Amino acid sequence: MGEVVLQNRIKSLEQRLHQRAREISLLKEMSLFLTISVEKTLELLAYRMGILTSAKFVRVYLVDKTGTKLRLVSGYNLSEKYLEMVRNKFEVSIESVPCGKAVKEKGPYIVNDVSKDEVFSMWRDVTAMLGYSSYIGMPLLVADRIIGAVDIFFADAKYFSDDELNLMIVLCNAGALAIENAVLIDKISNISVIDEDTGAFNYRYFNETLKREVERAKRYKQHLTLIMMNIMGEVPVNDDDLRLFVATVKGRTRGTDMLFRYSSNTFCLILTHTAQNSPVVSRLYETSQEIFGEGWKFGLGVSCMPEDGDNAEILITKASEYLD
Repeated sequence: MGEVVLQNRIKSLEQRLHQRAREISLLKEMSLFLTISVEKTLELLAYRMGILTSAKFVRVYLVDKTGTKLRLVSGYNLSEKYLEMVRNKFEVSIESVPCGKAVKEKGPYIVNDVSKDEVFSMWRDVTAMLGYSSYIGMPLLVADRIIGAVDIFFADAKYFSDDELNLMIVLCNAGALAIENAVLIDKISNISVIDEDTGAFNYRYFNETLKREVERAKRYKQHLTLIMMNIMGEVPVNDDDLRLFVATVKGRTRGTDMLFRYSSNTFCLILTHTAQNSPVVSRLYETSQEIFGEGWKFGLGVSCMPEDGDNAEILITKASEYLD
Protein backbone atom coordinates (compact mmCIF):
# COMPACT_ATOMS: atom_id res chain seq x y z
CA MET A 1 0.00 0.00 0.00
CA GLY A 2 2.82 2.38 0.92
CA GLU A 3 4.58 1.61 -2.35
CA VAL A 4 1.46 2.53 -4.36
CA VAL A 5 1.11 5.82 -2.48
CA LEU A 6 4.78 6.59 -3.12
CA GLN A 7 4.44 5.80 -6.82
CA ASN A 8 1.37 8.06 -7.05
CA ARG A 9 3.24 10.89 -5.35
CA ILE A 10 6.20 10.46 -7.70
CA LYS A 11 3.84 10.49 -10.69
CA SER A 12 2.11 13.62 -9.38
CA LEU A 13 5.47 15.31 -8.84
CA GLU A 14 6.58 14.41 -12.38
CA GLN A 15 3.37 15.90 -13.76
CA ARG A 16 3.88 19.10 -11.78
CA LEU A 17 7.50 19.39 -12.91
CA HIS A 18 6.41 18.86 -16.49
CA GLN A 19 3.75 21.55 -16.04
CA ARG A 20 6.26 24.02 -14.61
CA ALA A 21 8.67 23.28 -17.45
CA ARG A 22 5.92 24.09 -19.95
CA GLU A 23 5.13 27.33 -18.14
CA ILE A 24 8.79 28.40 -18.06
CA SER A 25 9.18 27.52 -21.75
CA LEU A 26 6.05 29.48 -22.54
CA LEU A 27 7.19 32.57 -20.64
CA LYS A 28 10.56 32.41 -22.38
CA GLU A 29 8.88 32.15 -25.77
CA MET A 30 6.50 35.03 -25.05
CA SER A 31 9.40 37.22 -23.91
CA LEU A 32 11.10 36.70 -27.28
CA PHE A 33 8.06 38.16 -29.01
CA LEU A 34 7.86 41.42 -27.07
CA THR A 35 9.12 43.36 -30.05
CA ILE A 36 6.91 41.95 -32.83
CA SER A 37 3.72 43.53 -34.09
CA VAL A 38 0.48 43.51 -32.12
CA GLU A 39 -1.15 41.27 -34.74
CA LYS A 40 1.60 38.64 -34.53
CA THR A 41 1.58 38.76 -30.72
CA LEU A 42 -2.19 38.16 -30.67
CA GLU A 43 -1.86 35.28 -33.13
CA LEU A 44 0.85 33.71 -30.97
CA LEU A 45 -1.27 34.02 -27.82
CA ALA A 46 -4.33 32.41 -29.47
CA TYR A 47 -2.22 29.61 -30.97
CA ARG A 48 -0.34 28.77 -27.78
CA MET A 49 -3.51 28.90 -25.72
CA GLY A 50 -5.19 26.47 -28.10
CA ILE A 51 -2.27 24.04 -28.35
CA LEU A 52 -1.31 23.91 -24.67
CA THR A 53 -4.88 23.53 -23.39
CA SER A 54 -6.07 21.18 -26.18
CA ALA A 55 -8.94 23.59 -26.84
CA LYS A 56 -11.41 23.12 -29.68
CA PHE A 57 -11.08 26.79 -30.57
CA VAL A 58 -10.01 30.10 -28.98
CA ARG A 59 -11.07 33.72 -29.48
CA VAL A 60 -9.00 36.70 -28.29
CA TYR A 61 -10.55 40.12 -27.66
CA LEU A 62 -9.19 43.55 -26.78
CA VAL A 63 -11.25 45.98 -24.71
CA ASP A 64 -12.11 49.42 -26.11
CA LYS A 65 -11.19 52.75 -24.48
CA THR A 66 -14.54 52.98 -22.69
CA GLY A 67 -14.11 49.55 -21.11
CA THR A 68 -17.61 48.55 -22.26
CA LYS A 69 -16.92 46.74 -25.53
CA LEU A 70 -14.70 43.93 -26.72
CA ARG A 71 -13.20 43.72 -30.22
CA LEU A 72 -12.37 40.32 -31.70
CA VAL A 73 -8.74 40.44 -32.83
CA SER A 74 -7.44 36.89 -33.16
CA GLY A 75 -8.30 33.24 -32.80
CA TYR A 76 -7.17 29.63 -32.88
CA ASN A 77 -8.78 26.94 -35.07
CA LEU A 78 -11.05 29.55 -36.68
CA SER A 79 -11.09 29.81 -40.47
CA GLU A 80 -8.82 32.44 -42.03
CA LYS A 81 -11.75 33.69 -44.09
CA TYR A 82 -13.79 34.25 -40.91
CA LEU A 83 -10.92 35.97 -39.11
CA GLU A 84 -10.17 38.17 -42.11
CA MET A 85 -13.81 39.23 -42.20
CA VAL A 86 -14.25 40.07 -38.52
CA ARG A 87 -10.78 40.90 -37.20
CA ASN A 88 -10.78 44.41 -35.70
CA LYS A 89 -14.31 45.01 -37.07
CA PHE A 90 -16.48 42.85 -34.81
CA GLU A 91 -17.31 44.62 -31.53
CA VAL A 92 -19.63 43.32 -28.81
CA SER A 93 -20.74 44.70 -25.48
CA ILE A 94 -19.09 43.07 -22.48
CA GLU A 95 -22.47 41.87 -21.19
CA SER A 96 -23.23 39.96 -24.40
CA VAL A 97 -20.34 37.45 -24.31
CA PRO A 98 -19.35 34.89 -21.64
CA CYS A 99 -15.83 36.28 -21.23
CA GLY A 100 -17.47 39.52 -20.14
CA LYS A 101 -17.95 37.91 -16.74
CA ALA A 102 -14.21 37.24 -16.58
CA VAL A 103 -13.57 40.90 -17.44
CA LYS A 104 -15.93 42.19 -14.77
CA GLU A 105 -14.66 39.83 -12.07
CA LYS A 106 -11.01 40.07 -13.18
CA GLY A 107 -10.74 36.31 -12.84
CA PRO A 108 -11.51 33.05 -14.68
CA TYR A 109 -15.11 32.26 -15.57
CA ILE A 110 -15.38 28.46 -15.64
CA VAL A 111 -18.23 26.43 -17.16
CA ASN A 112 -17.70 22.69 -16.83
CA ASP A 113 -20.84 21.83 -18.80
CA VAL A 114 -22.36 24.54 -21.02
CA SER A 115 -25.65 22.62 -21.30
CA LYS A 116 -26.27 23.32 -17.60
CA ASP A 117 -25.17 26.94 -17.53
CA GLU A 118 -27.63 29.86 -17.57
CA VAL A 119 -25.31 32.19 -19.50
CA PHE A 120 -25.01 29.68 -22.34
CA SER A 121 -28.74 28.90 -22.40
CA MET A 122 -29.29 31.61 -25.06
CA TRP A 123 -26.74 29.95 -27.36
CA ARG A 124 -28.00 26.36 -27.36
CA ASP A 125 -28.17 26.19 -31.17
CA VAL A 126 -24.73 27.75 -31.61
CA THR A 127 -23.27 25.42 -28.99
CA ALA A 128 -24.62 22.38 -30.81
CA MET A 129 -23.47 23.64 -34.21
CA LEU A 130 -19.91 24.45 -33.09
CA GLY A 131 -19.64 21.33 -30.95
CA TYR A 132 -18.22 22.54 -27.65
CA SER A 133 -19.20 21.32 -24.18
CA SER A 134 -17.10 23.25 -21.67
CA TYR A 135 -15.63 26.71 -21.50
CA ILE A 136 -13.25 29.05 -19.68
CA GLY A 137 -13.19 32.83 -20.02
CA MET A 138 -9.94 34.49 -18.98
CA PRO A 139 -9.19 38.22 -18.51
CA LEU A 140 -6.05 39.76 -19.96
CA LEU A 141 -4.59 41.83 -17.12
CA VAL A 142 -1.64 44.20 -16.91
CA ALA A 143 -1.04 45.54 -13.40
CA ASP A 144 -4.69 44.88 -12.47
CA ARG A 145 -5.84 46.76 -15.59
CA ILE A 146 -8.04 44.92 -18.10
CA ILE A 147 -6.80 45.11 -21.70
CA GLY A 148 -8.84 42.22 -23.11
CA ALA A 149 -10.16 38.71 -22.63
CA VAL A 150 -9.92 35.19 -24.04
CA ASP A 151 -12.70 32.71 -24.85
CA ILE A 152 -11.49 29.08 -24.61
CA PHE A 153 -13.87 26.35 -25.80
CA PHE A 154 -13.44 22.60 -25.25
CA ALA A 155 -15.08 19.73 -27.10
CA ASP A 156 -15.87 17.62 -24.02
CA ALA A 157 -17.49 18.51 -20.70
CA LYS A 158 -14.61 18.51 -18.21
CA TYR A 159 -13.39 19.69 -14.84
CA PHE A 160 -10.19 21.67 -14.80
CA SER A 161 -7.34 20.89 -12.43
CA ASP A 162 -5.44 23.56 -10.52
CA ASP A 163 -2.46 22.96 -12.79
CA GLU A 164 -4.56 23.52 -15.91
CA LEU A 165 -5.99 26.75 -14.51
CA ASN A 166 -2.55 27.93 -13.42
CA LEU A 167 -1.22 27.29 -16.92
CA MET A 168 -4.00 29.41 -18.44
CA ILE A 169 -3.42 32.21 -15.94
CA VAL A 170 0.33 32.21 -16.60
CA LEU A 171 -0.26 32.21 -20.34
CA CYS A 172 -2.80 35.05 -20.20
CA ASN A 173 -0.58 37.15 -17.94
CA ALA A 174 2.43 36.65 -20.21
CA GLY A 175 0.27 37.30 -23.27
CA ALA A 176 -1.21 40.49 -21.81
CA LEU A 177 2.28 41.83 -21.05
CA ALA A 178 3.46 40.98 -24.58
CA ILE A 179 0.39 42.70 -26.10
CA GLU A 180 0.95 45.81 -23.98
CA ASN A 181 4.58 46.01 -25.11
CA ALA A 182 3.66 45.38 -28.75
CA VAL A 183 1.06 48.18 -28.62
CA LEU A 184 3.68 50.61 -27.29
CA ILE A 185 6.15 49.54 -29.99
CA ASP A 186 3.49 49.96 -32.69
CA LYS A 187 2.77 53.49 -31.44
CA ILE A 188 6.46 54.33 -31.73
CA SER A 189 6.60 52.71 -35.20
CA ASN A 190 3.62 54.75 -36.36
CA ILE A 191 5.66 57.92 -35.90
CA SER A 192 7.97 56.77 -38.69
CA VAL A 193 5.15 55.91 -41.15
CA ILE A 194 3.21 59.18 -40.87
CA ASP A 195 3.89 62.21 -43.06
CA GLU A 196 4.13 64.93 -40.40
CA ASP A 197 3.16 67.76 -42.76
CA THR A 198 -0.20 66.30 -43.82
CA GLY A 199 -1.13 63.47 -41.44
CA ALA A 200 -1.33 60.90 -44.25
CA PHE A 201 0.86 57.79 -44.28
CA ASN A 202 4.21 58.32 -45.99
CA TYR A 203 5.62 57.01 -49.29
CA ARG A 204 7.72 54.25 -47.73
CA TYR A 205 4.75 52.81 -45.91
CA PHE A 206 2.66 53.05 -49.10
CA ASN A 207 4.96 50.62 -50.94
CA GLU A 208 4.94 48.15 -48.06
CA THR A 209 1.17 48.31 -47.63
CA LEU A 210 0.23 48.04 -51.31
CA LYS A 211 2.40 44.94 -51.79
CA ARG A 212 0.90 43.33 -48.67
CA GLU A 213 -2.69 44.12 -49.66
CA VAL A 214 -2.15 42.88 -53.22
CA GLU A 215 -0.88 39.53 -51.91
CA ARG A 216 -3.85 39.29 -49.52
CA ALA A 217 -6.32 40.11 -52.30
CA LYS A 218 -4.79 37.42 -54.52
CA ARG A 219 -4.88 34.84 -51.73
CA TYR A 220 -8.56 35.40 -50.95
CA LYS A 221 -9.62 36.32 -54.52
CA GLN A 222 -10.85 39.76 -53.47
CA HIS A 223 -11.12 43.11 -55.25
CA LEU A 224 -8.63 45.89 -54.55
CA THR A 225 -8.75 49.49 -55.80
CA LEU A 226 -5.94 52.05 -55.94
CA ILE A 227 -6.83 55.73 -56.40
CA MET A 228 -4.15 58.34 -57.22
CA MET A 229 -5.00 62.00 -56.67
CA ASN A 230 -2.99 64.97 -57.89
CA ILE A 231 -3.72 68.51 -56.69
CA MET A 232 -2.56 71.50 -58.74
CA GLY A 233 -3.39 75.21 -58.54
CA GLU A 234 -2.58 78.64 -59.88
CA VAL A 235 -0.73 79.24 -56.63
CA PRO A 236 1.35 76.64 -54.78
CA VAL A 237 -0.66 74.30 -52.54
CA ASN A 238 0.38 74.86 -48.93
CA ASP A 239 0.48 72.37 -46.05
CA ASP A 240 -2.70 73.76 -44.49
CA ASP A 241 -4.61 73.00 -47.69
CA LEU A 242 -3.17 69.49 -47.82
CA ARG A 243 -3.89 68.79 -44.15
CA LEU A 244 -7.50 69.85 -44.70
CA PHE A 245 -7.71 67.62 -47.76
CA VAL A 246 -6.28 64.62 -45.89
CA ALA A 247 -8.58 65.10 -42.91
CA THR A 248 -11.64 65.43 -45.15
CA VAL A 249 -10.79 62.36 -47.23
CA LYS A 250 -10.29 60.31 -44.08
CA GLY A 251 -13.66 61.45 -42.81
CA ARG A 252 -15.41 60.37 -46.01
CA THR A 253 -13.85 56.94 -46.44
CA ARG A 254 -14.00 53.76 -44.41
CA GLY A 255 -11.76 53.15 -41.42
CA THR A 256 -10.06 50.32 -43.33
CA ASP A 257 -9.16 52.58 -46.31
CA MET A 258 -5.64 54.03 -46.13
CA LEU A 259 -4.46 57.39 -47.48
CA PHE A 260 -0.79 57.98 -48.37
CA ARG A 261 1.28 60.96 -49.53
CA TYR A 262 2.90 59.66 -52.71
CA SER A 263 4.77 62.84 -53.62
CA SER A 264 4.50 66.56 -52.84
CA ASN A 265 0.94 67.10 -54.13
CA THR A 266 -0.01 63.52 -55.05
CA PHE A 267 -1.85 61.16 -52.74
CA CYS A 268 -2.83 57.49 -53.02
CA LEU A 269 -5.82 55.78 -51.48
CA ILE A 270 -5.89 51.98 -51.06
CA LEU A 271 -9.37 50.51 -50.81
CA THR A 272 -9.60 46.83 -49.86
CA HIS A 273 -12.62 44.69 -50.83
CA THR A 274 -13.58 47.42 -53.32
CA ALA A 275 -14.58 46.89 -56.97
CA GLN A 276 -14.09 49.17 -59.97
CA ASN A 277 -17.44 50.97 -59.74
CA SER A 278 -16.94 52.23 -56.18
CA PRO A 279 -18.85 55.43 -55.29
CA VAL A 280 -15.73 56.63 -53.44
CA VAL A 281 -14.39 58.09 -56.70
CA SER A 282 -17.30 60.51 -57.18
CA ARG A 283 -17.12 61.46 -53.49
CA LEU A 284 -13.45 62.37 -53.90
CA TYR A 285 -14.28 64.72 -56.77
CA GLU A 286 -16.89 66.41 -54.59
CA THR A 287 -14.43 66.63 -51.70
CA SER A 288 -11.75 68.31 -53.80
CA GLN A 289 -14.21 70.85 -55.18
CA GLU A 290 -15.42 71.73 -51.68
CA ILE A 291 -11.91 72.25 -50.35
CA PHE A 292 -10.11 73.88 -53.26
CA GLY A 293 -12.89 75.45 -55.35
CA GLU A 294 -12.14 77.24 -58.64
CA GLY A 295 -8.60 77.82 -59.82
CA TRP A 296 -7.48 74.35 -58.82
CA LYS A 297 -7.12 71.23 -60.91
CA PHE A 298 -7.80 67.88 -59.28
CA GLY A 299 -6.51 64.89 -61.21
CA LEU A 300 -7.70 61.41 -60.34
CA GLY A 301 -6.63 57.99 -61.65
CA VAL A 302 -8.08 54.64 -60.68
CA SER A 303 -6.74 51.11 -61.12
CA CYS A 304 -8.41 47.93 -59.93
CA MET A 305 -7.43 44.39 -59.18
CA PRO A 306 -7.91 41.99 -60.90
CA GLU A 307 -9.12 44.02 -63.94
CA ASP A 308 -5.91 46.06 -64.38
CA GLY A 309 -3.40 43.57 -63.04
CA ASP A 310 -2.34 41.58 -60.01
CA ASN A 311 0.81 43.23 -58.73
CA ALA A 312 1.64 46.54 -57.07
CA GLU A 313 3.78 47.94 -59.89
CA ILE A 314 1.09 47.41 -62.53
CA LEU A 315 -1.59 49.01 -60.36
CA ILE A 316 0.58 52.10 -59.80
CA THR A 317 1.39 52.35 -63.52
CA LYS A 318 -2.25 52.00 -64.57
CA ALA A 319 -3.50 54.54 -62.02
CA SER A 320 -0.83 56.99 -63.24
CA GLU A 321 -1.91 56.49 -66.84
CA TYR A 322 -5.55 57.14 -65.97
CA LEU A 323 -4.62 60.26 -63.96
CA ASP A 324 -6.57 63.15 -65.54
